[in-house]
Amino acid sequence: MVRCSHGYPQVLRVRPLIDGKPFPTPYWLWCLHLVRDVDRLEADGWIDRLERRMSDDPWLQAVMNEAHRRYIWQRLTTLMA
Repeated sequence: MVRCSHGYPQVLRVRPLIDGKPFPTPYWLWCLHLVRDVDRLEADGWIDRLERRMSDDPWLQAVMNEAHRRYIWQRLTTLMA
């Protein structure tokens, strides 16, 4: 388990099904300090900036597509475990 500099787990991984129903994500950012920092980045418009940059950069598009494929594979293999 990876912990932040404050000793909290950084990310929790949970099963993608809870009571037989799909759970939104198997990954939850857990460290309160990291959550606060990510919230600030999102509030400052970084999601829009990254999306604009990615729309103009084929390499970033390919990296994101590969990350999505890995995420799908991880969800499927967790369901089958």
